[in-house]
Amino acid sequence: MLKEPVGSQDQTAVAFGGLNRIDFGADGSLGVRPLDISINRRLELQERLLMFFTGFTRDTSSIERAKVENFANRKSQMNRLYEMVDEGESILMNEGRSIDDFGGLLHQAWQEKRALSAGVSNGPVDRMYDIGLSAGALGGKLLGAGGGGFMLLFVPPERRESVLNAMSALKFEGGQSPLHVPFRFEREGSSVVLNQPQLTENYARSRLNLG
Repeated sequence: MLKEPVGSQDQTAVAFGGLNRIDFGADGSLGVRPLDISINRRLELQERLLMFFTGFTRDTSSIERAKVENFANRKSQMNRLYEMVDEGESILMNEGRSIDDFGGLLHQAWQEKRALSAGVSNGPVDRMYDIGLSAGALGGKLLGAGGGGFMLLFVPPERRESVLNAMSALKFEGGQSPLHVPFRFEREGSSVVLNQPQLTENYARSRLNLG
């Protein structure tokens, strides 16, 4: 409706909640299938994820537009990214595999995504990512279109403090450091957190009185 060249994965993830495989059809269809992994597997994944705010904001539409315009020249990267969905699902579902394989897969996916457009990453972001890897992260990615915003790193528990210290010591131009933003998985999706019609009625009544 807004004619913006952005994806639908964020809205879908928020609406359904939980950990899902989301398939977008060329005809506009949408398939959402929950990944039924054990609590222990979920906790293994949770404790290895660290999220940081880069401090950089970006024009999402312009980055996405550049990627879309370049898709025809980046079919190999797009195909490899799509194939990684099956691999990622296999790692999470098969508890006989090391969960750390997922970190390596994130690293591969980030390299492919960076190749989609020059706007996906930049010098400070690349520096931040490389420092994270040097401190012990196995992989990661920028969340969203790229260019800034939040970076997610996959870090083995024994390297967690090392990565946190490395991010605290990193100073971008201007003196700011990446901000660690703790988070937890949720399973419910979007929901109404407040439903008190009398509040709406009181608000409408007060507006009439003020008028």
